[in-house]
Amino acid sequence: MRILTRKEWDRIPASYKGKWEPTPYNISRVESGELPAEYIGKRNMLTYEEGNGTVLLTEGYHFTVLEQK
Repeated sequence: MRILTRKEWDRIPASYKGKWEPTPYNISRVESGELPAEYIGKRNMLTYEEGNGTVLLTEGYHFTVLEQK
């Protein structure tokens, strides 16, 4: 699992990060088994990994952001 500091997270362009929202499209994907229900509400980000190309990572499964005080 990747660990990002809050500063690293903030440097990622907004167009490369988002959140799994409970939209009708995502809910239907959960119902069909295509998307784990646990992803809803979690942050996600696009990144490039050599050998794998562009991949979508989900918070709590592929990365975590250390919220610094």
